[in-house]
Amino acid sequence: MHKDFSIFLTPLLGALTSFAALTVLAVLTISQPAYSQNLLDNIDLTSPEMTEAETTRSAIIAQIENAAKSGEALDLSHKRLSGLDLSNLNLSGAILRSARLNGTSLVGADLSRAVLDQAWMLNADLSKANLSNAHLFQAQMIGAILNDANLSGARLASNLTKAKLINANLSHVDFEYARLDRANLTDADLRSATMGGAYLMGTNVTRVKFDKADMTSTTLKELIGAETANLETAANLNRSYRE
Repeated sequence: MHKDFSIFLTPLLGALTSFAALTVLAVLTISQPAYSQNLLDNIDLTSPEMTEAETTRSAIIAQIENAAKSGEALDLSHKRLSGLDLSNLNLSGAILRSARLNGTSLVGADLSRAVLDQAWMLNADLSKANLSNAHLFQAQMIGAILNDANLSGARLASNLTKAKLINANLSHVDFEYARLDRANLTDADLRSATMGGAYLMGTNVTRVKFDKADMTSTTLKELIGAETANLETAANLNRSYRE
């Protein structure tokens, strides 16, 4: 190969490889409802790994204090924290990637800017928690309670089946490809949210504010309370999948 030509070919091959990877990821993401269900079918949710904690509330408080003194982010990645009472703790900016938080109480906790990618949060209670600008990519949040929580600006591309988000601040949230079937969004604020590819089947949207929410490729079927929501103010509603 001519040396000068390889200068242009090498980055082109890299770009094509990246494009192929993104294509595969897009296919997997589009089929998320089935993929999420298969994932849960293959995991024993009653095992100690998913239901028991490896530490205590007082130990977490000590780690928070140490992290504050060092100026480093609190890293609780992969930690088993299921069932703990972590209510009202300052976990702002904490890294909880792939952490087990099933049934954990995070009521009133500050999780702003926290990283919760691929975390397990089945039936966790995050009522009145601050999750503004938090990152929750592919988190499993089936049955989680987020009533009155602040998630403004968060990335919430997660499985929120049967989750409760009553009166939650979801403005500017990135719900792209999130699963929200049978979730309760009563009185939630979804203004300017990104809903592209999100899955809403049997979702309660009573009095939800949809102003300028982007509905491109969003599934909107069998919605409860749709007549009380201002769905007509959403953006790109004509590009959604409706009944």
